[in-house]
Amino acid sequence: MNRSDAVDERDGDWPRITFSDDQSERRHVLSPTWGGMIRAILLTALVALAVMAPQATAVAHPRATLIGCGWHGAVAFSPAPRSCFLDWPNLSLAKAVTLRRIHWRYWGHREATARAVFRIKTYDPWTHVRVRASRRRRCHDAELYTRVRVWFPNGYVHTWRVAPCSAMP
Repeated sequence: MNRSDAVDERDGDWPRITFSDDQSERRHVLSPTWGGMIRAILLTALVALAVMAPQATAVAHPRATLIGCGWHGAVAFSPAPRSCFLDWPNLSLAKAVTLRRIHWRYWGHREATARAVFRIKTYDPWTHVRVRASRRRRCHDAELYTRVRVWFPNGYVHTWRVAPCSAMP
């Protein structure tokens, strides 16, 4: 069968496409049953969305996940901080470190990982480190990471117990 000989036939309820050699006369033939079926599907989808919409607004928002940065008496609790001073509880100055330019991944999950930089002295170059916050605990209406582990480039790894829930105002 050649394109110009195609006719508007139907196999049961299935529509056929009619062709013509002239581009302006090319058309698609839909049977009335298909149009009704499409309208019914769209109406069903709209009704389903309208029924589900009130349930979606009733879902409680997840608790914020925070971490305490600072030292005893001056702790700031914030979500995914860009800088964090780790010195808890009252460690020697040699074990305190300030992380800067922290880029977190998986914040709010069981463990959050990050890349950051730090330096020991102000004239030292910035050194890249890997960071992992873990041990999430419920604290009032939030979740709180209570451990931070830092991997230094020389192979040294240190874990800090960051500010606990009792330090939260």
